Amino acid sequence: MGQLQGRRWSGRSDDEMTETTTSLSQPAAVSSRLTVASVVFLMGAAVVFVTGFAHPQALHDAAHDARHALSFPCH
Repeated sequence: MGQLQGRRWSGRSDDEMTETTTSLSQPAAVSSRLTVASVVFLMGAAVVFVTGFAHPQALHDAAHDARHALSFPCH
């Protein structure tokens, strides 16, 4: 075994201490934020329209009751 000298071990190379550095990633580009926002908006709109115009009455009624529970006007 090597001897401790400051911050490094003397001796074999596998006994030496190493340091790692990390860098902060760049903020997301505006185009990627707009893409995510567009996808989320389209998915939300799809959920609203699918449940609003659903033929199975149970699906429509469940969405209708949820809107009333959240004080969202629907009539």
